[in-house]
Amino acid sequence: MLVLGIETSTAQTTVALGKEQGIVAATLLSTGASSHELVVSELRRLLEWGGVPISAVGGIAVGLGPGLFTGMRVGVAAAKALAQGLGVPIVGLASLDLVAFSVRYCRRLICAAVDAKRKELFFAFYRPVPGGVTRVTEFEAGPATRLTAELIGSRMRRSPGTSVDEPIELEISRMRRRHIKGVMAIERRVYPRPWSPNLFLSEMSELRNRAYFVARVGREVVGYAGMMCYGDEAHVTTIAVHPAHHRRKIGTRLMYELMQESLRLGARAVSLEVRWTNHGAQELYGKFGFRPVGRRKNYYQESNEDALVMWVDEIRSRAYRDQLESVISQVPDGVRPR
Repeated sequence: MLVLGIETSTAQTTVALGKEQGIVAATLLSTGASSHELVVSELRRLLEWGGVPISAVGGIAVGLGPGLFTGMRVGVAAAKALAQGLGVPIVGLASLDLVAFSVRYCRRLICAAVDAKRKELFFAFYRPVPGGVTRVTEFEAGPATRLTAELIGSRMRRSPGTSVDEPIELEISRMRRRHIKGVMAIERRVYPRPWSPNLFLSEMSELRNRAYFVARVGREVVGYAGMMCYGDEAHVTTIAVHPAHHRRKIGTRLMYELMQESLRLGARAVSLEVRWTNHGAQELYGKFGFRPVGRRKNYYQESNEDALVMWVDEIRSRAYRDQLESVISQVPDGVRPR
């Protein structure tokens, strides 16, 4: 599907046409002011460049700021008029979210910022998660000196009041109904299409062939994972860690618990799917012996992203059990099983 993108909330006006495979044509103008006529004229130019009729546009995305209100209003009005005329859906997106999404493959804290005029910036901080990024602060506006202070401070903290190097005592237990609220808080934050609470409850009720775990620091749920097993094959159904607790090896501990449970249920092999672009997760699974065996096109429907199918077999062998113990021995005290 061809999507029209409109961004007018910043000092630069951007109009673009794109498909799942990437950008078809785009234009960026530093005019100092946006107008409905400017957006429409640039759209006509892009359609000519791309060699496609306007009827090919199947949807419209428009930037909603934070940004310059007058410019944003122009973009929203133009998008609404075009969507109504073409009879296509329209969606509004936070402009800073899109800036951060463009660098989603990095493994560090992301700061997205745009000019707010009057020597100020709009900015927010993000962390990479499977399939994209998650915002970890509210949108803010302030002088560059304030942003500089935030950037310096971010190097010394994981999130407000939490240090990356601060020791934690991790507890792993079976997922219960009382954990669902904490699980859903993470699920909705890290996955574009989150499971429903009822789906988790349904999975938890299948005690013979499914197992779901939560990782807690004190009473706070900081991660969870689940799997199912039929015969001699197990499958990882889900795993997630709260972005504020990344890089603490919590994901490693949860994977260790899933592999141990797979052994307990009699599995000889384990499979999973992971986003094609989620190289961090693929690296983690590789430590547990998983290797790529296939590709599922457009598996993640919310983004039409492919899934990499990974597999590990012979998990009942002595060599594999030794590999498991080697992996878990490298996690910090407090996260490692007692």
